[in-house]
Amino acid sequence: MFLADLVVCLLLIGYREESGKRAIRHFVLARLMHGLACLLISFRGETPLWLSPYLSNTILFFGLALEVSIVSRLKSQARSFLWVPFLIGIAGAVVFVGFTRTAPAFVGVASATIGALFAFGSFALMRTAGSSRVRWTVAAIYCALSTTSLLRAYAGFFTASSVDDRTLAQMSSLIAMYLYCVGGGVGFLLMVKEDADAQLRIDAVTDSLTGLLNHRAFFDVARARIEERHRPAQPLSLLFIDVDHFKSVNDTFGHPAGDEALRSIVRSLSVVLGSRALLGRVGGEEFAALLEMDREQVVAVAEQLRRAVMETTVEATPGLTLTVSIGGAHAQAGAAPPARESLQSVVRRCDSALYAAKNNGRNCTVFA
Repeated sequence: MFLADLVVCLLLIGYREESGKRAIRHFVLARLMHGLACLLISFRGETPLWLSPYLSNTILFFGLALEVSIVSRLKSQARSFLWVPFLIGIAGAVVFVGFTRTAPAFVGVASATIGALFAFGSFALMRTAGSSRVRWTVAAIYCALSTTSLLRAYAGFFTASSVDDRTLAQMSSLIAMYLYCVGGGVGFLLMVKEDADAQLRIDAVTDSLTGLLNHRAFFDVARARIEERHRPAQPLSLLFIDVDHFKSVNDTFGHPAGDEALRSIVRSLSVVLGSRALLGRVGGEEFAALLEMDREQVVAVAEQLRRAVMETTVEATPGLTLTVSIGGAHAQAGAAPPARESLQSVVRRCDSALYAAKNNGRNCTVFA
């Protein structure tokens, strides 16, 4: 098991992904503690009792507690909940060092502590696993180790089984521990990679400043909704929202103030639109919204958006007044694809309406 832990640590150290770096460092520390504990336990009978089994098992409990906490923390939002493994480790160490004096009791207390730790880990993983097969696999490994450890604890407490006995409980626990050593380590690395890939997918479609869909993602979704409508009568309208004289905001107050102004505008737009619209940032100071509304409804909403921006305040820049020009177009629907208006056509009409709004003195709404 010491060699298995060493191999897992080398794989993790060689992993170059920046995200999850802290978790990897802590996981490597946990596996080094586990490997050291297994090495010390292998010398039992040839070392003083304080070294093995007492110190070795204390290191084992805390190493496993650290690992279970790290793995459980990868997707959990309940941080205080993740102190539970350390409480289990402390309780196990106190009972083991303070009250355990016979070989069967050593087996019982150590196995019960390990079983409780991995029962918690399995439960925490299943709570956040979702559709991740990697997480479900690691949860199954943890569950197997917890079950066999608790059976081994029962054998130690009630059948006086010691660590050297060749019982079914002892052998199944040993097999599960080997499976955990390799599968748990590789599984952790795959979970970190899975989280990094998920974040990359989010970053690829998200505007980093505002958190909205970026240009490509917005128009990909808009194209699908406009050109692939299943209900011919489904109303869809597109709005282009351009912040008036935004360059002067950056020039006068600085780019950080301009960034905060954009975030404040997004908050105002989101309050008005709620879940009724798809909202994206499609340019430096330009936003787009796709709404399932007919022309009359979307005209009223556009006016609400314009007024909301006028009432927007930027905390870092008191006295800054913001306005927007809005161009809109209603997407024509047909029963068959040739009769439906394309996204390109809707965008062209929406652009024309926005240019008209700017030419009309800005801070107004125009529909094509």
